[in-house]
Amino acid sequence: MEIWILSLIHLMVDALCICCLYLYAGHGDSQHIVEVFFTYTICAFLSQPATGIIADKMRKGNMMMIVAVALFATSIATTAVTEAIEMAGTAGFAIASVLGIGNSFFHVWGGKIVAIASSNDARSIGFFVSTGALGLALGNVYYSWWMACALLVAICAVTAVFTMCNMDRKASIAAAYQKNNSARLPQPLLWLSMFGLMCIVAARSFAGSSITFAEEKTEFAILLAGAISMAGKIAGGLMLKHLGTTNTAISIAVMVAASMLLTSTWHVAAYVSLFFVNCIMPFTLYFANKLLKDREGLAFGLLAASLLPGYLLVMWQRL
Repeated sequence: MEIWILSLIHLMVDALCICCLYLYAGHGDSQHIVEVFFTYTICAFLSQPATGIIADKMRKGNMMMIVAVALFATSIATTAVTEAIEMAGTAGFAIASVLGIGNSFFHVWGGKIVAIASSNDARSIGFFVSTGALGLALGNVYYSWWMACALLVAICAVTAVFTMCNMDRKASIAAAYQKNNSARLPQPLLWLSMFGLMCIVAARSFAGSSITFAEEKTEFAILLAGAISMAGKIAGGLMLKHLGTTNTAISIAVMVAASMLLTSTWHVAAYVSLFFVNCIMPFTLYFANKLLKDREGLAFGLLAASLLPGYLLVMWQRL
């Protein structure tokens, strides 16, 4: 049940963040809005290794989610004030920064608890990370003040219930944190392997961001892309669990390469590529958790930060 609840919160958190940013986007010129979105992306991804370290040291894991909720509420309130007084400027950077850090706190917190609760089951990891893609699509298409407020209230309510009904898990997480404090650092070979996983994630980000679609960016296309991304991450966890490491790695690599080669001549191949590129995420997270055992927060944060270089490289190429 924990995995389902955390996955639901993940969907709502990502939908809330993108919804808040689009609500702010009604203020300021286009260049300023691009800078605000860029600030959010930097804060949300690059801060995750640091918040991962915090998660691995904290004994009260749910405190990170409480802080995240407070940051989300602050962002919504600041956005509302900005709209009321028609003020843009530095307010946008403040909103983006607070949102990004709140997003970072939730992701490493949720990723760590899912890994602990499922004993690093690839299926659970894949399901948890999958819902964020759909949340981003929903927030992108249906953003409104009603949606932002409803999501914030829902996140607060679900988090409160989860915290009150999760006392046993809090005890086991506290034990894991205590173990972290006394555990030795991984050997250099393990850190080299971790770097290899980060390179795979960066390449995956580059490949996913490079995919172009034939049709216009309609609401249906955005929702379809979100649903396919979600399905790919779920499928990646299932493949790893049932096909094994080697078969999964070969299958994903072959299908990604084949579909991306066909994208220019067969537009459906773009969606196939999107599906298989997203299969990679639970694969890398599963092995990162094995390499950095009892440091699941840091493992999640390092891989999340590795998404940024590939994304930025594609954006630079398109300028």
